[in-house]
Amino acid sequence: MAIRWNASLSVGVPIIDGQHRRIIREAAALISAMRASQADAYIERTLRFMTGYALTHFEAEERLMLDRGYAQVEVHAREHDVLRARVRQLVYDFRAFGPSLPVATALNTFVCHWFFDHIGQSDRALAEWLHGRKGERPPTCRRQGRAGTGSARCGGRLARS
Repeated sequence: MAIRWNASLSVGVPIIDGQHRRIIREAAALISAMRASQADAYIERTLRFMTGYALTHFEAEERLMLDRGYAQVEVHAREHDVLRARVRQLVYDFRAFGPSLPVATALNTFVCHWFFDHIGQSDRALAEWLHGRKGERPPTCRRQGRAGTGSARCGGRLARS
């Protein structure tokens, strides 16, 4: 299955779009390597990328949603939590079983599901909302979190600091 970026996937936020383009490039490289029976060298590299990506990209998206007052931020953040857990499981599997075909296949399946399900649906919904809100100033947020917890409620939504 070929994964390619196209303009319809854009969320209209350059940093997020750039991160999405990168995951597509990584997935395409892994798929090509698997087809050429050379996946071993790509699995560890792709897992390192996915681990870092899961942290930086999800944090950036969640910050954007909070800053703009996106009503679905908690639901979207829970999806990110599930994806983070799946990345951790893939890293565990890689360490336990090495660069095997089952690990490569699981990684490929994960990336495709991440792309088509999360980016294609949840991030698409975020993009449509953002495009509809262009020019509007996001609502202000009064911090009510407990000291040292790193979180607060913002208009009924969880704000992470």
